[in-house]
Amino acid sequence: PYMGVAGTSQPLDALYYQGDLDFQIRAPMGNDKTFALQGQAAIGHFGTTVQSGDTGTVLGQNVVAGNSYNLNIFGAELIASIQDPVWTWALRLAMVIPDSGFQGGYNYNSTTKVTTYGQIFANTNPIWEVTPAVSYNFNRFVKVTTEVMLMFNAPEAQDTDGNYVIAEMPSTAIGTSYRSSNIAANVVPIGRMMLQVSF
Repeated sequence: PYMGVAGTSQPLDALYYQGDLDFQIRAPMGNDKTFALQGQAAIGHFGTTVQSGDTGTVLGQNVVAGNSYNLNIFGAELIASIQDPVWTWALRLAMVIPDSGFQGGYNYNSTTKVTTYGQIFANTNPIWEVTPAVSYNFNRFVKVTTEVMLMFNAPEAQDTDGNYVIAEMPSTAIGTSYRSSNIAANVVPIGRMMLQVSF
């Protein structure tokens, strides 16, 4: 939703692609234990070239005929785990390199009909996530999982009722009631516990 072209005539020249590479390794460790390692690296690109006669905005900027507007985003994750019939111990490392060109409208003035745009990602520094987790299987139907997620340089949207962590609530990345542009929080700690019942 943040890559659309508003108020322009058609057609538009646009290029979008994404690619990823992933792997998974599983190996027995003895005593009914299994080691697993999996990872993924990904890239996404969006670019559009404004045609002659087009007007409006793209990525929060007034379009200029002939100009190209491009976004690139990169990411990777690595998950390692050791599992036995009762316990699973896991660690997830994830990283995203955002593009500060992603723009969102955080304030609309109904009198002047002007929207204030701001960067969704406050900078292009990597956003990191470190999540250790442990699961306990009561039986083959019921298990409980506990995890502690730590996010570094995490983007937050500042709204009138508080801040929203965009990675947890992507729909909060833009809005009409935001009081100021987005920030990057140094550390965001999140704890979760989940009871899972399988049938």
